[in-house]
Amino acid sequence: MKLNWLKHWKQNGLVALVIVLFSELGLHFVISDFRISLAVVLFPFFLLTISRETPAWEVGAATGAAVWVFRALYSTARGTVLADAALANLPGGLYYVFYGLLFGLIVRQRYVYHYNKLWYQIALCDFLANVGEVLVRLELEESLNFYLILVVIALGRGVLAIVLLAVYGRYHDLLTHAEHEERYQRLFLMKTSLRTELYFMQKSCGNIEGIVKNAYTLYKELSLLDIPPEVKKLALYIACDVHDVKKDYLRITQGIQTQLGEDGEDTLMRFADLLHILRESTYRMLEQEKLDIRLDFEHSVDFMTRHHYLLMSVLRCLVNNSIEAIASAGVKPGSVVRIRADRVDGDYLLQVSDNGPGIAPDQLDKVFQMGYSTKFDSKTGNIYRGMGLTGAKMSLEEQLGGSVWVDSIQNERTTFWVRVPAANLAETAKKAKEDEVHL
Repeated sequence: MKLNWLKHWKQNGLVALVIVLFSELGLHFVISDFRISLAVVLFPFFLLTISRETPAWEVGAATGAAVWVFRALYSTARGTVLADAALANLPGGLYYVFYGLLFGLIVRQRYVYHYNKLWYQIALCDFLANVGEVLVRLELEESLNFYLILVVIALGRGVLAIVLLAVYGRYHDLLTHAEHEERYQRLFLMKTSLRTELYFMQKSCGNIEGIVKNAYTLYKELSLLDIPPEVKKLALYIACDVHDVKKDYLRITQGIQTQLGEDGEDTLMRFADLLHILRESTYRMLEQEKLDIRLDFEHSVDFMTRHHYLLMSVLRCLVNNSIEAIASAGVKPGSVVRIRADRVDGDYLLQVSDNGPGIAPDQLDKVFQMGYSTKFDSKTGNIYRGMGLTGAKMSLEEQLGGSVWVDSIQNERTTFWVRVPAANLAETAKKAKEDEVHL
């Protein structure tokens, strides 16, 4: 309860401070010694946004008190007697008190509202609060024009308040959309990583099954020989233990598949959207790592594919390798990673290149070998497992019938090429031709 009270009065204090500053620093007009400030446009905006959970009369009271005290002290600083300054500026402070009371009575719904109705409700609060201030001043104007001017000003400030609310609503929608898009991208990348690991685990299950068979065959062969029983049992124990490992692998893979869902590869994704996710996520990573590396994306074709997870896994692996190569040699001005996509002779040709340190000629044949890695973690002393490029190559060859190769010039550039038959990457050869968009 105490925390809520403190939160409300902190919000009230913030609103009061902003109103005080804008009422003095912003534009304002004086009609018959009657101040008409554009700062009032902000007051209903605050009542419908950051202070909508606080009773309007509380916000009005806090704002009115702040305006009164500030103006009285300001007048005193300019030579006015404190009592006279306090009395002269009291109506200006009471304006916000009246406004808060009227707003609470007239605007009943502060969470869901319609602009066409809210507009005249705000204008009505503004006009009546001005009339209340006039009554407090005991300077009733007999001129009808004066009150007509107040009506026009109230309507104008009501329109400006609605415009401000609409701009805020649009900005909030854009932020929400951006947040949802970032969450989707993170989820997509997470599922991409999980599917890549799942692919290796499923392959491992096949390898483990072969080990189980070989171990059991060894046990049967040893049973025919005149050797100690302990040796025979050891072979059987190995077969049983490996079989248990296989069952654990199967349970893990089944659990991952259940969490990922079975519809992942049935949904279509446009290649341009995939590149957009790759670009945004990579730039976020570069920002976090404080690496000044530029990304240059260019694709002359676009197509729909069901293999978006696999394609993202391959491209992300190649892009990350390029970035790590540049970073390992020290990022220099003009460092860039380029991604290209074209259609060549019925195949899609993807290219990832960088102007990093390059690869030594005697190392080019090893980059796709399992376990080969030049990456070293200086903090932990661990060498990376060297499965990224190997996995990309295996996935392309086994699942898409594609190929990947590399060429490099030391201290100048490195380029990885990926070639995949269009009929395998797009939904069908006919569908790929229909969906393809030359940009």
